[in-house]
Amino acid sequence: MAYKYSEERKHILTPELVIHDMESGKGGDRIMAFLMLLLPPLGALAATFFMYLITGGEGAEFVVGIIVCGLFWLLALLLVPVGIMMLKPSRKLTAADIHIVKRTLDTISYSERQPSSGRGSVERDVFYFAGMDKYFPSPTEVALAEEGDEYYIVTYTEGGTYPVRIYRADAYIWNG
Repeated sequence: MAYKYSEERKHILTPELVIHDMESGKGGDRIMAFLMLLLPPLGALAATFFMYLITGGEGAEFVVGIIVCGLFWLLALLLVPVGIMMLKPSRKLTAADIHIVKRTLDTISYSERQPSSGRGSVERDVFYFAGMDKYFPSPTEVALAEEGDEYYIVTYTEGGTYPVRIYRADAYIWNG
């Protein structure tokens, strides 16, 4: 039997809470953008310095070293605009951007093979809800779930089928 939440301690689920939850996980993007601005030029500078030390600053090796360092600087210049784009603030989500529906968890598929970005595949747990795409839960969500449990499912548009986030219906009261 799965863990059941106390009826007296249910949380109020509002669009504002959902938006806050969705935006709170974006802190890592800013760190990655900062690193993309900082590390490529520093790497190119280090490559230039070491190439100078190796070649002694003259001769045919120095010319080849300048060409190699030029490639490092070119790569750095290509990555910096990506970092700048990542630092620009994205449009804030509003209550109109999300839609929440209540659905029953039809099936829990444990260790289902899913295609990965590489050649192979990975095993992932999957939740299936009627009329929705697959949802890839966290280990905690899997541990607390049983088939037949009800969830509030967040999608980006009304009628959307891709679950962005889920909330257990026995832990939240929808106030939308």
